[in-house]
Amino acid sequence: MTDVMIGIDLGTTRLKVSAFARNGTLQYQLTKRHVDCAAGNLSWQDANDWWRDTVELVGGVVNHLNHPQITGLSVCGRGGAAVFADRRGDVLAHPWSDSRHRDELKSLYAWRAGHDLSNYGAGLIAKYLWLRKNENPLARRITHGFFAKDWLLFRLTGEHVTDWTSGPDGHAWDPAVVRDHHLPETLLPEPRLPWILAGNLLPDAAKAMGLTAGLPVAV
Repeated sequence: MTDVMIGIDLGTTRLKVSAFARNGTLQYQLTKRHVDCAAGNLSWQDANDWWRDTVELVGGVVNHLNHPQITGLSVCGRGGAAVFADRRGDVLAHPWSDSRHRDELKSLYAWRAGHDLSNYGAGLIAKYLWLRKNENPLARRITHGFFAKDWLLFRLTGEHVTDWTSGPDGHAWDPAVVRDHHLPETLLPEPRLPWILAGNLLPDAAKAMGLTAGLPVAV
């Protein structure tokens, strides 16, 4: 039985799920295009579709390889496209790609002249600030903000984490960004190095994909 690692790559236009042997050789890959939604000048994708497609493609890869020995999973892909969820992990705001939050982003760019804040971090926070200003009842229910690929990481492990590059571009967020913008303490994901473990595969996620619960999942 071949030992393989499952790689999940969430791109701007499509999702790719691949199985690699220990020597890095690609064993099999499935892809699926995202569905873009639009209304007027607004455009977005459905984060729940990303998860459903992930379940489908991982299951398809595993079945094609006749149930190989899976040694672990990893997630990579786009860093932006913020997803906002409540305490239960239900999506409250799906990832939009339009510029409705441009004023908040401009303000954050001016603020960071004396502080540390990455472009990706500014984008996520600007979208939260737009929601708080324009959809306050919904914003008050938000507890977690995710970069796109880290939403999948959360569904796999239950962990609210990101890699340094997608997050603060360093080992920690500048405390001033939370303080000065009155952000929920739980909003920003914990930054970790990309090659360490985020956590272990949750039982429900494992069952849906035909995998074994507890498998290691890399950041």
